[in-house]
Amino acid sequence: MQAALISVLCFLAVIGLTFIVSLIRAPNLLDEQRQAEIHSANTRIAEQTHTIEILDKTVAKPERTPVEQHYYEMAKTALEKHGEVEERAILRLVHSHGEMRTADWHVPQPNPEGVDRIKVRMILDALAADHLVVMQLLHTNTELVFEEVWTIPPAMKSALEELLYPESSSESSHT
Repeated sequence: MQAALISVLCFLAVIGLTFIVSLIRAPNLLDEQRQAEIHSANTRIAEQTHTIEILDKTVAKPERTPVEQHYYEMAKTALEKHGEVEERAILRLVHSHGEMRTADWHVPQPNPEGVDRIKVRMILDALAADHLVVMQLLHTNTELVFEEVWTIPPAMKSALEELLYPESSSESSHT
């Protein structure tokens, strides 16, 4: 009977020892498995990033035509000359609304914040001198009252879009 009891105790000791060893080894085994999965995923990500870079290089932005390049250079030079925040804000307003209306008897529509109507008119005149905007007189209901309608010429539209709204977020993902 004593031999059976010793056998049972030895058996329980072996099971207990196996359990303790398993408790010690299990986290390491799980961690090694997790690290292998992470390494595999990182390798796949690196391969896909490389593939994306190759594809981005093959999909180049189309070059401008000579006419588009001419208008782009004109717009770039003019914006460098009129590089103030107010000038760019007014151009963005004209672009986004399609037009800006001014007159001696009302504030500009749309009205740029923080810029009085006299300064708006001076800025629009300067931008018109560099062909970034054009002005058309609109006859109102009263005979002697005119309203000025400022628009971006169609030839300048794409150049100004590119210069006023640089693609900083998409450039960083494409280049």
